[in-house]
Amino acid sequence: ERERERAEAWLFMRATRFRCRGYPAHKVQENVQAEIMQVVLDEARDSYRPDIVMRLASNTTEDFEHNMAQILAWLSSVVQAQ
Repeated sequence: ERERERAEAWLFMRATRFRCRGYPAHKVQENVQAEIMQVVLDEARDSYRPDIVMRLASNTTEDFEHNMAQILAWLSSVVQAQ
């Protein structure tokens, strides 16, 4: 619970900072989402072996489709190995 409160406060501070810089609402949201994803990536890298943490761009439909194919292939190889 306390960790969640700290995370929410951090996000609020970041969003406020972007608003104070005059960013439009959609840009504030975009920047906060990017920072959240970076935190998630950093925590995954700290918690797991480097060879199993991948950063995947999902900026386009093609990126998303490629990422899904990669994930499904990885899952298939893990299941086959067991």
